[in-house]
Amino acid sequence: MNTKVISIITEKGGVGKTTTTIHLGAALAENKKRVLLVDFDAQRNLSIGYKIPKDYSYTVKNLLEKTGEFRITQKGENLFILAGDRNIEKSKRDRTVLRDMLNILGEKLNFDYIIIDCPPRPLTGDLGLGEMALASSDYVLSPIEAEEYSIEGIKELLPSLVNIKNKYNPKLEFLGFFSIKFLPILVTLENIESWLFSRQEVSSLELL
Repeated sequence: MNTKVISIITEKGGVGKTTTTIHLGAALAENKKRVLLVDFDAQRNLSIGYKIPKDYSYTVKNLLEKTGEFRITQKGENLFILAGDRNIEKSKRDRTVLRDMLNILGEKLNFDYIIIDCPPRPLTGDLGLGEMALASSDYVLSPIEAEEYSIEGIKELLPSLVNIKNKYNPKLEFLGFFSIKFLPILVTLENIESWLFSRQEVSSLELL
């Protein structure tokens, strides 16, 4: 089974990261793909969206610690979720443990796609949760708002992705970013795309 792992990542909250994870997972599941969503954020917004209680004991933290006490919860015919944990930041860090465990899950449970909802924070180069997710992924997607501060964030995100690709995960491919939360009454999609690609920061995409 050739499971594809996709990380959804941003360096700030509130820009649609979890919403993207939910809708992408649902769309793939509707197209007869077996999909596992992984809540890798201590805020647990993905788990909350699927009504998994905050005191649920069988979480992604158990997977990272290899306790054998995590559970995959089915939420649709082809859609499954691995619940988040408020204490995931306290889990033992290992750059390969997430990759190894996801490979096992993908193989044993025949998942076509595993989508990781990453925490919304800068990639510092240390062994953070975002770095672990990207080191375990085939692809990465980044939602952004069509406004100045989000575009400025590209300056920090893209070099971090290049660094992780070069050091830890040569197979990582950046699928791109997509704009959200704009008012179609005021601007057109064509105008937004023209503005985005006129920015010098966006030219760094060719590095990936």
